[in-house]
Amino acid sequence: MLKQLSLAIKIPESTKQLIVQKLQPLKREYEVFQWLPTEEYNIELFNFGKVDDSKIEALREMIERGIYNLPAFQIFSDRLHILMRNNITFYVGFNTSKPMQALIKELKQSFKIEDNLIFFPHLPVARHKIGSKQQYLLIKKKCSSYELEFEVGITQITLLNSVIENNKLHYETVKEFALYSKN
Repeated sequence: MLKQLSLAIKIPESTKQLIVQKLQPLKREYEVFQWLPTEEYNIELFNFGKVDDSKIEALREMIERGIYNLPAFQIFSDRLHILMRNNITFYVGFNTSKPMQALIKELKQSFKIEDNLIFFPHLPVARHKIGSKQQYLLIKKKCSSYELEFEVGITQITLLNSVIENNKLHYETVKEFALYSKN
């Protein structure tokens, strides 16, 4: 059986509520946007696509090998950003710290991924179809001044299975991988 797997940082419930609270004025202003439910709040590190059940154990071993000596760390949000591809996406951007870079580097080595792509941690919070250029520029200006400052303690990463039931996405935890504590 195939599973749609990704490796992600799950956002703590208290942080989810803080994000919802801080985004409330924007949510009222942009009601037509599809605001993601907090259950979907996670920072995706890698998307593995569809993986056969028989290969999940090997994937778990690669993840464990990649993080065995990595400590828990903090990441800090900076502000709300906008991304435009097939649609407009609001996302919370996070500063890329040395521990986060080390995590991505170690995992890439474990997965034998050789690329020069720069990872930028982000948390999508809303989507909408692309409107006019004027609408996009207005939203972009609004986002550039919308600060969302908070920190998230990263003590583990999670292998998730994306499941769609009744046209709703939810994530099933396949395995959680603890980062070691310095204390």
